[in-house]
Amino acid sequence: MTNRKHQAASPKFFIKCLTVLVGLLCFGYAPSSVAQKVNGTIVGTVTDATGAAISDATVTITATNTSVSHVLRTNASGNYTEPDLPPGAYKVAVQKQGFASVEHTGISLFVDSTQRVDITLNTGSVSQTVDVNASSAPVLQTDSTDTGRKIDTAQVTELPLSNGRNFQSLLNTVPGAGVAVKDHSTFFNPQGSMASTINGGSSLYNDFDIEGIDDNQRTNLLQIYIPPIEAIQEVDISTSNYDPEQGSALGAVTNVILKSGGNKYHGEAYEFYTGNALDARSYFQHGPNGTPFQFPHIVDNYFGANVGGPIPKTKTFFFFSYLQHQQRTGNSYQVSVPTAAMRNGDFSGSALTPIYDHATGDTADCLPGGNAKLCGTGRTQFPDNKIPGYRISQVAKNLLAYVTLPNANQNASGLLPYTNNFLTSSLFSQSLPDYDVKIDHFFPNNDHLSGRFSYEDPVLNQPGLFGVAGGPLSGGGIGGSEGTGTDKTYSVGANYNHIFSPTLSRNRA
Repeated sequence: MTNRKHQAASPKFFIKCLTVLVGLLCFGYAPSSVAQKVNGTIVGTVTDATGAAISDATVTITATNTSVSHVLRTNASGNYTEPDLPPGAYKVAVQKQGFASVEHTGISLFVDSTQRVDITLNTGSVSQTVDVNASSAPVLQTDSTDTGRKIDTAQVTELPLSNGRNFQSLLNTVPGAGVAVKDHSTFFNPQGSMASTINGGSSLYNDFDIEGIDDNQRTNLLQIYIPPIEAIQEVDISTSNYDPEQGSALGAVTNVILKSGGNKYHGEAYEFYTGNALDARSYFQHGPNGTPFQFPHIVDNYFGANVGGPIPKTKTFFFFSYLQHQQRTGNSYQVSVPTAAMRNGDFSGSALTPIYDHATGDTADCLPGGNAKLCGTGRTQFPDNKIPGYRISQVAKNLLAYVTLPNANQNASGLLPYTNNFLTSSLFSQSLPDYDVKIDHFFPNNDHLSGRFSYEDPVLNQPGLFGVAGGPLSGGGIGGSEGTGTDKTYSVGANYNHIFSPTLSRNRA
């Protein structure tokens, strides 16, 4: 027997792995883009009661969720700037000898935004602190010119969404946006990507990013990966006047920021269920010859969980999200199939079309060079409109064996016994598991390293009405084709922020 010791990975191990990942992305092993707008900036001016600028005041900007602080000083004009701050809630504290300290709390910083926090100091002792809560004040955009909408966590969570709780439904709330709709079949678009026109422009003009990294197919028809709404912290939608680094979009630029872990462990579990198990049967749903008909199973079950928190003894935070979206969409159909008599060549019913022997009549004019108008003239009808058994292809008989016999309208007259005589159902199914992992690490010098990994593996199945024999397209074309389809998707991103000075920073995504 061999004894083996297993040692748990230390927090430093995760940091090293994340650093290697960012290094690969930044230095040539993967495409990189510089200065992507994945963070925000807090700026402001510190003055006294008379409006005079206060220089060399100590400004401490602290993230409420992680308690990570950034300390800087005002310049000769009393101004301060802290760029590349992860979006979230902040508080700003200012101290200066001879003045009472002031602390502004409840500051919401959005992605790709500049939040101005001007502070007035009154004379007094530094030990005195004046608290100002800014959460109730409206967020005004005074330092940028782009138009659009920034949707925070509360709105992302509470607003009603369509098409599998797709965040792209939020574009409906933006002025100038058309209604977002799902394009293409489910087999081509299992992730449920949606399209929306902005200010009258084509949806192909829009650009979608996940934390500053492109999320568009090469054709720009669809988005590659759609994060679950429960994993999203913020959605930033700009429709015009956006900065050049936003890319080459002519329509809207949508940037999605995933949630991050914080000082405390937190998590949630959720489920959204709809299905015919809770629905009443339609009055018109009847089976063969009026008997009760069991409607195909219909289920849309959206469930999952997420958890986030700190990695002990480090300034490292993690967030993990899992989603399972299962769909079962059934439909009932009434189609036409051959009767048992027809399968044996008997078309003697008075309502049926005469059947002619194709081997009789003028066949020479059916060949190239003949008179096509005379092709087949003079053909002889089969006696009693019955095809002899030896004239029926064995291949056709084998194929018809897979097609169920009629089960409806057997006692009807006229054409009814032969048309719409088979009542059946189909079931389209889709399983969409989704995983998101995000790790943030803050260095002592205020550098910020962030990496994420997202993965989904949809499996779709849409059988024909006759099973392996195919048949009419089932499910009303929900899937787009018959068969089974898979489409694994990976989405990876990393960001590294380094602050050289309050007026110079470097971001690589």
